[in-house]
Amino acid sequence: MGTPPRRSFGQIETRPSTVRGRKPKYRPRYVGPNGQRYNGPAFASIGEAEAFLDNIERDIRLNVWNPITPTEEPQKPAAPTLADYAEQCIQRRMNRPVKPLRASTASNYRKQMRLELAPTFGDTVIDQITQDDVNVWHATSSAQGHPTQTANAYLFLRSVMNEAVAAGLIASSPCKVPGANGKPAPKHGAETLTIAELRAYLAAVPERYRLPLMLAAFCALRSGEVRGLRLQDVDTKSGRITITQAVSRIDGEYMIGKPKTKAALRTVYAPSFLRPGLTTYLKDHPRKNRASLLFTALDGESPLHATVLREAHVKGRDAIARPTLTVHDLRKTAATLAAQQGATTKEIMVMLGHTTPTVAMVYQSAAEQRMKQIADRMATEFGSTTI
Repeated sequence: MGTPPRRSFGQIETRPSTVRGRKPKYRPRYVGPNGQRYNGPAFASIGEAEAFLDNIERDIRLNVWNPITPTEEPQKPAAPTLADYAEQCIQRRMNRPVKPLRASTASNYRKQMRLELAPTFGDTVIDQITQDDVNVWHATSSAQGHPTQTANAYLFLRSVMNEAVAAGLIASSPCKVPGANGKPAPKHGAETLTIAELRAYLAAVPERYRLPLMLAAFCALRSGEVRGLRLQDVDTKSGRITITQAVSRIDGEYMIGKPKTKAALRTVYAPSFLRPGLTTYLKDHPRKNRASLLFTALDGESPLHATVLREAHVKGRDAIARPTLTVHDLRKTAATLAAQQGATTKEIMVMLGHTTPTVAMVYQSAAEQRMKQIADRMATEFGSTTI
């Protein structure tokens, strides 16, 4: 490597190449007549760098000098605030070519940002958020009575900070709360109904909303899937029901789109006792267009609101004194009934629209009555001999 000679005007800095095997580059530096230091471009040889400085010195002497790039390193763009960068992350994920973020998921992220993260970190520049800041926020927010919401917000914050690390905006993520990296345990444990409870529940539900709740309880449909059914999705002769879309609420507006996962695109069958009711319902449906929604709001066209279906459900659960039962719990009842009829875990996975047996097993319930029946059958097979 050549050593640049000392000069009366300017200096030449040797800049080693970061690529192995390549020659170093030489960068001229000088002080202009205004007293400010300037850098020239990097040259491949010392001679080129010297010639550059000779030309600059001549221009200064002839009073025709024009300044070029100052020596100060270019300033890195100011780091964004968490609120701004989180929105950038959401937009990038929604527009990525592979597995773009669903609009409903983006809405949930924005809700977590608005309710959980923005009050503490929204206006804070991301490189100023420390590990202690995150630890204190997590502990304080969890103690306020909504740990699940806090945990979900933390997972989103962690993903945003990981993107910031990858983009070179911060050196490391401040999200290192011990034990907070997994999904939170659900606050509400799924419940199931016995046949007797289910009969009493349905009897107490307003007749207008009985059929959609029966589809949830016997076909394991989610609320949004029930409300997204079209006339063309139901075959009353065979009981075949095809789930191809669902209703969701995004930023306060009800939207119709694909179900939450690929596995949710599925076909299930309604029990035979449901088919006459479906046939009558379709026959009396005011809109004969096969693409029309099966269950609608009172205007006969808009999707049935989740709150309306929930209000009908509340009448049913109150009648059987099950105050914590949710509409979503009806899926567990459907899975449990299917298991009791001999359905395999794989079949229950298809019924529920799940991709893993672990999740499907959560919805199965070894009802106490069923366990007693199994024990009684064992006694019958073994006989009455005591041991």
